[in-house]
Amino acid sequence: MRSENDNQAKDASKPSEAEAATACPRKDRKTKISAKVAQDGYNSCGRLLLMRKRNRDRGFTLIELLIVVTIILIIAAFTIPRLTKSTIPAHEASAIASIRAVNEAEMIYASSHPDLGFTPDMVMLGGSTQTGGEGTIDNVLASGRKSGYTFTYTPGEKVNGAIRSYTITAVPDQVGTTGQRRFFSDESGEIRNNSSGPADANSPVIQ
Repeated sequence: MRSENDNQAKDASKPSEAEAATACPRKDRKTKISAKVAQDGYNSCGRLLLMRKRNRDRGFTLIELLIVVTIILIIAAFTIPRLTKSTIPAHEASAIASIRAVNEAEMIYASSHPDLGFTPDMVMLGGSTQTGGEGTIDNVLASGRKSGYTFTYTPGEKVNGAIRSYTITAVPDQVGTTGQRRFFSDESGEIRNNSSGPADANSPVIQ
């Protein structure tokens, strides 16, 4: 039984007469290939065809795989930085909107609590009234990080027991990747920016 299976596998791997004729050079095809030579597969054309079949069955070689991987890495090196830079404007717009939201939330808090002034931190602006927060900004922003930017809120000195000033800055987590410009604002509500260094009260105002 095993001998019959081996013979069948051997016959299946041998090239047919038509395949052998195709693999042979033109000058060999001029002389008719006998059926015995074509089926036997041991002449030069049969061996060539058999090697081609084995190469196809074996799949990719190590060199071929390395070439494919190299091409993929080259393509990625060109496309990934472009995709990353395309997100910078969106992150910067989100940072500006977040600072505006904090400014508005601080004004609402100061109006509701004239004896306290502004909040001592941004966390108080998040949450909900049930948890002791104001719920005027989302919890992600209240945590100090959002959309590739880190926000730092600094309350001013108390005057007659109330906080009458504050500053807030927004800095990219990775300059040139998550954002390029830095932002600054205070109780005046004006948002300032700087693309080459930290933003402060002397930086240009965003119109």
